[in-house]
Amino acid sequence: MSATPAPSPLNAAIVVAGGSGTRMGSDKLFADLCGVPVLAHSLLAFQQCAAIDWIVVVARADRMEAVRALCLEFSKAVAPVEGGALRQNSVLNGLRTLPPSVRWVAVHDGARPLVTPAIIGHLLEVAEKEGAACSAVPVADTLKKADADNQISGSVDRSGLWAVQTPQVFRAGVLTEAYCSIPDGTTITDETSAVERMGGRVTLVQDPGMNLKVTYPRDLELVRLILESRQRGGGL
Repeated sequence: MSATPAPSPLNAAIVVAGGSGTRMGSDKLFADLCGVPVLAHSLLAFQQCAAIDWIVVVARADRMEAVRALCLEFSKAVAPVEGGALRQNSVLNGLRTLPPSVRWVAVHDGARPLVTPAIIGHLLEVAEKEGAACSAVPVADTLKKADADNQISGSVDRSGLWAVQTPQVFRAGVLTEAYCSIPDGTTITDETSAVERMGGRVTLVQDPGMNLKVTYPRDLELVRLILESRQRGGGL
């Protein structure tokens, strides 16, 4: 009798949808964006990326039913997972639901609806070659330091500085270990910071388009304009 073949390695996405929307004034993830919720655009990009096999959405407790209903529209999405008090708790909850066959995991902010299947696939390719990869853009603005009275106290050299975005791609086991090793009382704002604490290296990959995060009401209108431009073939 032949042995049962081992399951093929999977690539998974963890889409973080646990924000409070305080600065937005409402639940930004379910704000209407070209006829569907903001979160649906993020999920669609991972659904359409051939390299992604599995999608986990981490949601607030009071939004679980709404997220569960949305996930039914995407064949790669599984039942949502309840988030934790901090982002790091939420991502770890998502990681703990992944099957052992998951090899790479891409973590993404659900409030970044402009992500594309192409950049997701490219990040996975870079991660396979370099060990980890993160979407980012070089800092273009002049940076200043300020004192307690908001008076300029100095300038910051922007050369070599990048604004980090998502998706961020890592080996599932490495990211799980990184989050499990965070001491109590330590807050980590993104996955690269968790992996850096362990001495891990992450390759920054410049996003060729716009990958804005919806934080304020004005962001929603800008993102809508960009999506409409893309639909007309105008790029961005």
